[in-house]
Amino acid sequence: MPPQRGSESSRRTLVSAASKVISGKGLPALRIRAIASHAGMSPAGVLYHYPQNVDLLLDVHKTALDRYVEFRRKSQAEESDPRRRLVSVVRAGIPPFADEDVIRLLFEMGNLAGRSEAHAQLITGLWEQELALYVEILEAGQSSGDFHLGRPVTDIAAILLGLEDGLARHLTHYNAALNADRVLQLFLAAAASELTCPSLPGLGQPPS
Repeated sequence: MPPQRGSESSRRTLVSAASKVISGKGLPALRIRAIASHAGMSPAGVLYHYPQNVDLLLDVHKTALDRYVEFRRKSQAEESDPRRRLVSVVRAGIPPFADEDVIRLLFEMGNLAGRSEAHAQLITGLWEQELALYVEILEAGQSSGDFHLGRPVTDIAAILLGLEDGLARHLTHYNAALNADRVLQLFLAAAASELTCPSLPGLGQPPS
């Protein structure tokens, strides 16, 4: 990657502007003029800070990924009950409980992985970080006696993470057969079965 040019604040502004374009209208809508309009600067200013579009896209992807992972970690950090930690971290991956724009942005950026090793590495890194968080929670539940695992913890974590990703993708793709509450209900029912934890679905109910 060539040396960065311009101020850090200007680059952050451009990353934010590009992120809004992509999450709102998809990658095909990402044009220099659209970025400039959202950023409040000239097209020449965009090109000065990011002469190569590929560098801007990588920064957009990295920023969204870091923001998403941090949000998920914080969502469950103050919970001591492993069951509630699991509910919290799942909600943090399901719009509109989570930031739908960030999730939609990550799905869009994932489309670049097939033709960019750098983006593929970011996708792999995201999976590994999310998987580690799931493993941490499941191991805590196993130690407390709340979860009873019938297969290796990493296998269960991968199954649940894959289920969550698939359901979240349907929400961001406007599947009218699903809504956030139904997705959470389905996930917790599957997790309760996998973890032999019948009390889990009830913890996902909204407070009365």
